[in-house]
Amino acid sequence: SGDIDYKDLYKILGVKNSKKYSFKKFDKLDTESSSSFSEKDVNWKGQFTEPSFQSFLEQPFDLLIGYFDVHNLYLEYCALKSRATFKIGFANVNDKLYDLVVSEDPKNIDSFIEVIKKYLELLHKIE
Repeated sequence: SGDIDYKDLYKILGVKNSKKYSFKKFDKLDTESSSSFSEKDVNWKGQFTEPSFQSFLEQPFDLLIGYFDVHNLYLEYCALKSRATFKIGFANVNDKLYDLVVSEDPKNIDSFIEVIKKYLELLHKIE
């Protein structure tokens, strides 16, 4: 995936209260981050063990953007478990997880942002 500038995304969409988490494959040499999770944060029952990430999933956000375009069990599970009221993701990952899927190359970030902005305006999710 491309590197998305979240400040630009938030500004264009008019987002005020936002949170970002990313999936990072576990590496015992890495330092822990408060904005990422790994497969080690999921127990054998499929429950998230990191309290702040579990809290993130339980928040009824207005919008969740699944910014990944390849199958990833952990990210797809997060999208499924999220209590966000509207979910957007890339087509061909797992269309059943999202209310809106976008067929766009993730490297073309500006176009992705414009597409989701257009649809969110059409659906009266943003002004």
